[in-house]
Amino acid sequence: MPFETQEPWKRQFYSGTECPEHVVIPLKDYNAYRLNPVHRWVYNKLEIAEKQGLACAPHGIAPEKFPVFSKPIYNIRNLGAGTRILEDMEDYREHCSSGHMWSELLEGDHISTDVAVLNGKVVWLSHTLGIPSGGGTFDRWEVNIAVPQQDERTLVDFIELHLPDYTGMLNAEMIGGKIIEMHLRFTNQWPDLYPRGFLDAVVGLYQGKWCPTAEMAVNDTRGFSVVLFGTPKSESWVKPEMSLVEALRSRHSLYSVQMPFTEGIPARHHSHPPGGYQLATFNGPDLIQCLKAREDFKKLFSAVNSWSSITASHV
Repeated sequence: MPFETQEPWKRQFYSGTECPEHVVIPLKDYNAYRLNPVHRWVYNKLEIAEKQGLACAPHGIAPEKFPVFSKPIYNIRNLGAGTRILEDMEDYREHCSSGHMWSELLEGDHISTDVAVLNGKVVWLSHTLGIPSGGGTFDRWEVNIAVPQQDERTLVDFIELHLPDYTGMLNAEMIGGKIIEMHLRFTNQWPDLYPRGFLDAVVGLYQGKWCPTAEMAVNDTRGFSVVLFGTPKSESWVKPEMSLVEALRSRHSLYSVQMPFTEGIPARHHSHPPGGYQLATFNGPDLIQCLKAREDFKKLFSAVNSWSSITASHV
C-alpha cells in the first residue's frame, strides 16, 4: 500500500485499494515536499501571493494599511498554525516574526479544491466549502459543491500556467476567489466522500494515466466532514474504546470517524490553529447524522479525558 501515511487513523481509507509497490502517492506535505523537488515551490505562500499580485511581504516590511493576515511563509505541518489577523501597526510590531509573512485580508468563502493534474493539464477537480468556527478552526466541510465559474477558471489557469509539467494530485485553498495556499497531494480527511473509483483513478494518475469512473465524470456526490475541536486540560489525550467509536459510526450511518492525534504525545506537540486542537472528524452523507455523532462522541471523549469543547453544534 504505497499511499504514504504514518497515521493509523488514515489507513482505513487506503487498505482496500491496490497500488503497485513502485508507485508512491504522498498523503502528507512532508512526503510531497520530499518527492517533488521541482514543484515544491508551491509551499511558499509568499510566492503564491506574489504570483497573483496580492499585496504581501515578509515580516520586516511593514504593511501600508491594515488589517492584514499574518502566517508562516512555509507551514508543512498545516492546520493553520501560527496564523492571525494583524489589526494595526502596534499589532504588527508585537507579532513581527522571522519566517512569517503578511498579505491583504481576503473576504469570501473558504474553498478547498482537490485537483487531478496530468502533464500540466487539469483533468478533474472537486470543490469543498469550509464553514469556519473561529480561531482558524472549522465546524465542518461540505464536499463537492459548486463555485463561481470565474473562481474555478482562476485556479485552473494558475495551475496550467505555473505547473506545466506536473502530474499528480494537488490541493488548493482559496478565499474570495484568490489562492491562499497549495499542496502537492489531495485532502486526506475525506477521500471516502468522493465518488466511487476515486482512489483507483489516483493510482492510475501516478502511473501517467487518468481513468475516472462514470460517477467521477458526473461528480455530483455530496458529503459532509464535521469536525470536533477542543482544548486540553491535561498533558495529553486518550482515545475512547474503538468498539464504542465503531458503534457510534454505525448508529449514525457514517462512512468514517477519525481521531487525528497520537496518544501519549503531549497536546502542545500537535500542530493546531490558534483556536484549538482537532480531536475528531465525522464523515458521512447526512449532515444531521454527522452533527449528532459529534455530540455523542463528546460524551465518549469526556469519559476518558479532561478537556473543553470549542465547537457548538449548528447547521
